[in-house]
Amino acid sequence: MDLKNILDEEDKAKEVDLKKHPNVKVHKKPMQLKDIERRSRNNLLKEEKAFTETDINKMIDDEKGKIYNQTWTKLDIGSKLNRLSLYSQKCKEEYELNDIELKKLQKLLSNACNKKKISKISEIIYDKENGIITDIKILEFNTETRAFSLNFPEIKSKPKNNSKSNIERLLKQ
Repeated sequence: MDLKNILDEEDKAKEVDLKKHPNVKVHKKPMQLKDIERRSRNNLLKEEKAFTETDINKMIDDEKGKIYNQTWTKLDIGSKLNRLSLYSQKCKEEYELNDIELKKLQKLLSNACNKKKISKISEIIYDKENGIITDIKILEFNTETRAFSLNFPEIKSKPKNNSKSNIERLLKQ
């Protein structure tokens, strides 16, 4: 449905209501509102004609480029997996990994991402301007076994406050 058609239908409905109720006063639209409606109709007609297939493809390509220009926590899982795959390729070149070691690294990173183990900004350094992972802080490479592992920091448990009853306090004194 078109905006123009909606406005025309509303005008027709008002005319029908006026015939039923002749005592109702109808206020005319202010000139500013009429100008706004006229401009919006003209803009809609221009926009419909202006978009060609190449324009649409260009807009889609622009959106694809912007997908990765968000913070790490705002990326969806598919985008995170894509960025982790690119990071594993970077590690392959840096540590001279073979295909089997690369697949193990990719599996480790994808499992951690799916289980939301590497979802915090404190664990991953992500450059949102370039859309790449620069470093994963918890990822460690063992040169002897030539294997990667994730080293999660230990969570310090807080000592529990055992509240003492009044009787126990009196007995201590």
